[in-house]
Amino acid sequence: MRIAFAGLLAGILVGSAAAAEPFGLKGVVIGEKVDLQKLYDNLGYVAHDSVLDGRRCQGLQCGDGRTGQLVGEPAEILLAIDDSRIQVIAAIFESKDFQKVLSAFSQKYGKPPESGKQMKQNLMGATFVDVSAFWRDSAGNTMGLASHWDARHGALIIQSKSEVARDKAIHEKAKSDI
Repeated sequence: MRIAFAGLLAGILVGSAAAAEPFGLKGVVIGEKVDLQKLYDNLGYVAHDSVLDGRRCQGLQCGDGRTGQLVGEPAEILLAIDDSRIQVIAAIFESKDFQKVLSAFSQKYGKPPESGKQMKQNLMGATFVDVSAFWRDSAGNTMGLASHWDARHGALIIQSKSEVARDKAIHEKAKSDI
């Protein structure tokens, strides 16, 4: 699902107006080098490392076992770090908090240049409307927000310019392999 969402981001954002401020979350700016220990200390998180495609992926969870927070609401926050640079920031939150998240990010980065609605259906047959919003910053990084990553959760995905290019290449390769 991540690749499809990222590919959609790359496709929709071509030609969109750019946000002036680089994208970030809780003082973590996409594409910047980061001192992991300082990051964890500043945020009060305990890291859970894994390796995916040769890259380090850090899942950040508070030391007491609760998830982190996004605009004051519970969220699971994940980082993909390559060569000490943050390539992806992802936050998964409850769908009921979508409007609050959209409002906060719209205030900070401006009205999303691209947005849309689409009907979705889960395997049990329930239907729901997925609302999405997309931004691109002046450095070419992208940010996408979806009200329904799955039936109960929304997602915020911030990708560096290099990660967008990587995902686009993967998406194109997948299409050519069909």
